[in-house]
Amino acid sequence: MFKRADQLTKSTKENLRGGNGILHLTHILDEEQLKGMGTIFGVFTFKTGESIGEHHHIGNCEVYYVLSGCATVDDNGEMVELNAGDMTFCKDGDYHSVANNATEDLVFLAVVLNTK
Repeated sequence: MFKRADQLTKSTKENLRGGNGILHLTHILDEEQLKGMGTIFGVFTFKTGESIGEHHHIGNCEVYYVLSGCATVDDNGEMVELNAGDMTFCKDGDYHSVANNATEDLVFLAVVLNTK
């Protein structure tokens, strides 16, 4: 199976988890393809000033892999800047948030996997 870029489902998320702006999500795998193993496997694009607000992961975990730009991540209270090629992992029971405080777009792969 394959999909061309123009066949991938796209959606927007406004003020996600209390964050700022309208985030753009390209779904690489959809709900049917994830088969209950997770909820997101896709690429987020943030403009300057956009963010996902602080949230806990209960029953799942999440990884962000930065493709381009610079992410400011709150990882359980520790503020970290991530650049292209960097990743962050939020395990079940932990919390995080992510923001684009830079001048260029932030693009990252996001994967949410169920742990229970």
